[in-house]
Amino acid sequence: MSNLSAERILSEVAEIIAGTSPAGATINEVGVGMPFFQGSAEFGFRNPTIERFTTSPVKLASPGDILLSVRAPVGKVNIANHECAIGRGLMAVRTKSPKDQLYLSYLLESLGTAWEAHSNDGTMFANLSKNALASVPLYWPENREQIGNTFHTIDRRIENCQSLLETTSSLISAYCQSAISNSQSETEISLSKAAKLVNGGAFTKNASGVGKIVIRIKELNSGVSESTVYNDIVVPDSKTAFPGDVLFAWSGSLGIYRWFKDEAIINQHIFKVLPGVQPVWLCWFHISQALEDFQDIAAGKATTMGHITKDHLERSKVADLGDDVIRMLAKDVEPLWEYQLQIGREIEKLLEMRNFILPKLISGEIQILGNGQV
Repeated sequence: MSNLSAERILSEVAEIIAGTSPAGATINEVGVGMPFFQGSAEFGFRNPTIERFTTSPVKLASPGDILLSVRAPVGKVNIANHECAIGRGLMAVRTKSPKDQLYLSYLLESLGTAWEAHSNDGTMFANLSKNALASVPLYWPENREQIGNTFHTIDRRIENCQSLLETTSSLISAYCQSAISNSQSETEISLSKAAKLVNGGAFTKNASGVGKIVIRIKELNSGVSESTVYNDIVVPDSKTAFPGDVLFAWSGSLGIYRWFKDEAIINQHIFKVLPGVQPVWLCWFHISQALEDFQDIAAGKATTMGHITKDHLERSKVADLGDDVIRMLAKDVEPLWEYQLQIGREIEKLLEMRNFILPKLISGEIQILGNGQV
């Protein structure tokens, strides 16, 4: 089949529904009414997470509609998986032919920062108007359905791997909790003794722009982006994240993470979690269990950026299980911990391949051949 295309503009192939926010009094978080999305804050890998509802929806998106962020960050894309109300920060895009929906979702995603060229003033805080969106030129090949299905297959594999990560985390937590509940030990130790916590450094200052990723809290929460800092500075292993390492953001938006990307540099406000008197996977569990309390402590620091201190870690007590219990527990947990690393690395490889191929395939720079090869 020929892959030649005639260029289209978005309004020729899709309907655009601009969001309108309902009255604030109608919005709730207790499940009353219809799911509501104001902007991209609840966006996930491909589908948004429902957190808010409204009893008076104004503009609606249908399941399968493309949700496009039109306020900073402009251009983020998700797919509605429920009928939902959309606010001013979103527009819904619905293709005139359902078979084009997958392709168009990936095409819009691939435009990335190019949206700023269609915005009001070209800045990162710009809004994307409905008229500007309607006139966006599109690469519209004859095999667009095949392209959409190809990326959908990759994304399904990524989502399956992400589900496996969640399952292994739940299993590890269950094994650890069971061991603690059944332990005969009545003694406790501080979290700062169970784990060795090494703070990162101020490695974004005077960064070279090349080399390794400098991991900030933003990279932990949202992934690598165009704003990610790179540096070729040499840092000690204790301030370097290797695949599988555990990182604990202790300031701002506190969180516990496993790093699955390639070797990177750990910035300030992030601890690298190393084994103290307990193995790192058990330290991960302890911090995960204490995280809500730490977040409450950080939220109480109204006059400064929320954070916890070493004193909080010293006062946080965990079960002293003893060597024999930990050895028995390790037989169940360590294979899962290693399997989780393999899954995480596979996700990173799939994402790297996806993000490399997507703009090239969508632009026509490379093509899918009749036998499915790229």
